[in-house]
Amino acid sequence: MYQPSEPQEEERADGTAAPEETGGRQDGRSADRGAPEGEAREDKDGAGQAAADESADEPEEKGFFAALIERYAPDLTELRDRLFRTVIVLVVLFVVGMMLTSRVMPFIIEHSPAREIQLNTFSPWDAISVYMRFAGIFTLIIGFPYILFQIWGFVSPGLTTVERRTALRYVPGAFVCILIGFVFAYFVVFPTAFYFSNSVTLSLGLKPTYGVKEFFSYMGNILLSISLLFELPIVVMFLTAIHVISPLVLRKIRKGAYVVLTVIASMITPPDFISDILILVPLILLFESSIWLSDRVYRRIQAREQQDQ
Repeated sequence: MYQPSEPQEEERADGTAAPEETGGRQDGRSADRGAPEGEAREDKDGAGQAAADESADEPEEKGFFAALIERYAPDLTELRDRLFRTVIVLVVLFVVGMMLTSRVMPFIIEHSPAREIQLNTFSPWDAISVYMRFAGIFTLIIGFPYILFQIWGFVSPGLTTVERRTALRYVPGAFVCILIGFVFAYFVVFPTAFYFSNSVTLSLGLKPTYGVKEFFSYMGNILLSISLLFELPIVVMFLTAIHVISPLVLRKIRKGAYVVLTVIASMITPPDFISDILILVPLILLFESSIWLSDRVYRRIQAREQQDQ
């Protein structure tokens, strides 16, 4: 029988082994190529899933903001309408105040410390500034009840029956307090501060020359600030009646309140210590009276609650 030689077997062996080795190398290369391709596919799948999640979250966010706007749209519309009406009324009052300035100005000068001094103008715009300042004070004082009415009309639907009844009880008092503050500032605080400052000027041998703009600016700061600060007792009584604050809280913040009142007094008066004291003393008395009134309201509420029980 014919037997193939060894070299032929080796060739066949080599021939058979070579393809196996080549196939092994090809499988390795394909495996190496397959790993990056698999990772790329996984990255694409992950990116696609993240994009899908983001697209799924967008409708929820849009739905939330749309629901929020839809919920508060009626309130925002009402607030816009009330602000628009308030601005119109204030503009009309401002125009009326400018028309009345030329008639009221002589009366103010005659019944104020200005009758004893000569007022001067130092720029062409001083008279216009006086008109604007007087009209602004007139607008805020006369328009204050209308502002309160608009605020009340906006917040009253969200108040309880007790809170609504309590607020209506204090609204007239707010207007009375601002008028009392204006009268007190005009006839007491402002003349006292002015005469003291003027006496210091004369004691130094100086001749006072006052500008009309500076004079009425000084007067306006005192009148407006004191008039608004006279609202403090009414505001404190109202907040006590609706259980927002109590006399105990007011007593705890007394030191901090004194610091705030000192800052306010220094802002609305000339930069001298005596004028600050002349304004600070009425402010402290207002705060202490507010604590006393708050205590009376608080005790009355407690007595009423005990009777109901």
